[in-house]
Amino acid sequence: MALFSIGDVFGLNEANEVRKLWAGTTAPSSPGTGEFWLDTNTTIPILKRYTGSAWIAVNLPHYGPGTDKTISGGAITVDVATDGNLFYIDTEGGAASDNLDTINGGVDGQVIALMAKNDAHTVIIRDITVGAGNIRNRVSFSMDSDRDIALFLYLATLSEWICLSEQNNKV
Repeated sequence: MALFSIGDVFGLNEANEVRKLWAGTTAPSSPGTGEFWLDTNTTIPILKRYTGSAWIAVNLPHYGPGTDKTISGGAITVDVATDGNLFYIDTEGGAASDNLDTINGGVDGQVIALMAKNDAHTVIIRDITVGAGNIRNRVSFSMDSDRDIALFLYLATLSEWICLSEQNNKV
């Protein structure tokens, strides 16, 4: 027997107003501030809370082993629900070098680390002013060693990944 059912009273907010828990692939149409929605539109459902104007994820970050990503058309896609926060990037089709202009996906405040997967392939992370994608970096950055790393923060208000740090660590 379940402790509660979807749509039942879930709790009370600070003003003792009833709050509910919803679940489904689409957000409730008329949520109250502070209500929760279990978004089942992803492989691993994401718990979200309504702020009064937007749904924000309240899940803890998914940490775990790194995930391989291959550039396709200048882009990779990250999924906060399944991928974790460490990504090993390789060039499209095993090319000697490839440009990364766009990182699809992400939730506000998400931090990710990108590392080159293959010493023989150079991944060039290009700034939005050069690559017309969504990566904000002061300059283009080449990762040509599997020890090179770049850290990014996603800002949903700008729909951009902001570079926090980059480091060439070739030995």
